[in-house]
Amino acid sequence: MLRSIAFLALTGTLATTAAGGVVNPLVPGWAGTPGTYTATFNNEVAPFTSAFSPVAGLGGDGNVSDLGSEGPVLYQTNAGAFLTSTGNIYNLQSTLAFELQGTGPVQEAVLNLSTLSFGTSIDFSNVSMYVVAADGTRLDQLADAEVMFIPPGGPPVETSAYVFDWSGIDFEVAAWGITFGSLETSSALTGVQVAVNTIPAPGALLALGLVGAVRRRRS
Repeated sequence: MLRSIAFLALTGTLATTAAGGVVNPLVPGWAGTPGTYTATFNNEVAPFTSAFSPVAGLGGDGNVSDLGSEGPVLYQTNAGAFLTSTGNIYNLQSTLAFELQGTGPVQEAVLNLSTLSFGTSIDFSNVSMYVVAADGTRLDQLADAEVMFIPPGGPPVETSAYVFDWSGIDFEVAAWGITFGSLETSSALTGVQVAVNTIPAPGALLALGLVGAVRRRRS
């Protein structure tokens, strides 16, 4: 499988303002068009409310985005995590392990993860997404691209972005999920944002304007 990685300075593909706990998210060109939606966790509208859910599942004690009950739900499934006084999810005892779950069709998705830069980073090589059909058929995919941005002289937050392209599958997606976690203990998640395109569109890398700016590698 081909994967791509890019380490970028601030460009036109990055939003230049913070969105609550998500700093400088990578915004795809299709965001905001018909058939798309964007869900943000830990902003002024939807702060984190749960640091630990023993079993990830729709409903329960997960975190709800600014889309409310109609949007995806975020779960952290490793014990020991807690909400800090500043509203971040932190774990001193163990790694962080998250599952973001949603329903409905998806053709492309872009995930932005913001963490405190002086803590442990996200495991960039192991961010994956799965899609499930109504009959239970499931496909899994590692992120097609990783983009890392640390704002120079800005807040102590680093944001990494991950691109998923499902335009080539031959069934309609009924549910989907994205899993990610930290490399080690002492990681603090400050915010999550996911943009979802539900209709067929050009490949995610092309829509993001990253063609020619990435170095491809085999995994």
